[in-house]
Amino acid sequence: SASVQSDSIATGEVMRCLASVMAARRRSSVSKGLQQECLWQHQRRCYLALGLPALLLVSLAPVRLRTGIDGMRHAFVASSGITSRPSRRHTCHTHATGMSREDSSADAPMPSDEDLARLQQRIDEARRRPELPIVVLDAMLPGQRLKFNSEEPQLERLADAGEVVILGAWQSRPLQRGVLADISKLGAGNWEFHAKKHIEVLGPAREDADGVTIAKVEMIEDDFLEADIQTAATFRPLVEEWCRLVRERGFERFTGQVDKILKDLGPMPPPEEPGRLSMWVAALVNPLPALGVAYEIRPAALLAGSVAERLQVANKGLRQSIGHVSGESPLF
Repeated sequence: SASVQSDSIATGEVMRCLASVMAARRRSSVSKGLQQECLWQHQRRCYLALGLPALLLVSLAPVRLRTGIDGMRHAFVASSGITSRPSRRHTCHTHATGMSREDSSADAPMPSDEDLARLQQRIDEARRRPELPIVVLDAMLPGQRLKFNSEEPQLERLADAGEVVILGAWQSRPLQRGVLADISKLGAGNWEFHAKKHIEVLGPAREDADGVTIAKVEMIEDDFLEADIQTAATFRPLVEEWCRLVRERGFERFTGQVDKILKDLGPMPPPEEPGRLSMWVAALVNPLPALGVAYEIRPAALLAGSVAERLQVANKGLRQSIGHVSGESPLF
């Protein structure tokens, strides 16, 4: 098939690139600056052969150039009153600040065998990333469940896959981050999505032979600081107050709605897991089905560039919602 042929071409290109790099290192007659330039070009071809997003390679530090997600994340983060800063996955580190690539390459050390082994590992990992069906709906967060009725025949195909990627949308464009979700058939025309993990879509999507939109994805792992744990430790009394007010002030749309939300989300994560806890709180104040007691913060939580930013999104959303249900600061 065209896909198999493309993979074979990409694999052959990668092997030729690595062989050329090794040969370049052995040519003692070539100047160090030309060797570095040759390596830079071959690394770039390796990534392009795999169809990855644009990469900038400086002194063996490949980093992806900014994509549309930064613009979308900035819009949501700014609306939440957060000072945005670039995610580390988009940060470019060089060893010659203020110098051009031509100026710095001559002094940069040649890569070791260990460096090349790491490069090969990164390429192998990129090729193993799963390619999953994409569904564009309202944004969902880990733990949330969405039940719905539909006779759409494509749902049977998605159910065969077992897992799908749920993406929200911003200004009529799908977000680049969403959740990995299970899809289950509950009965004739009755379905449920159960969101599980925070993911990012990599590169362009495509349609498979059945007309289903698919794309490669990777799981997002949270890195956090001690200060994030301290912030997360303030959430429990706020959550308890929010639950009490929603029940007592009659904001539930059916009896026991808060209890059902808590059951779907599972136990509240501890402060020692601030990334999970911030997602949990955001899912609580923006539940499915909706309560209508808070501003929409799920896209901002998904697109936050750090755990600290996501904690700020959740904290502000929770406090604003408490002000609304208490009557002290109505939101709408």
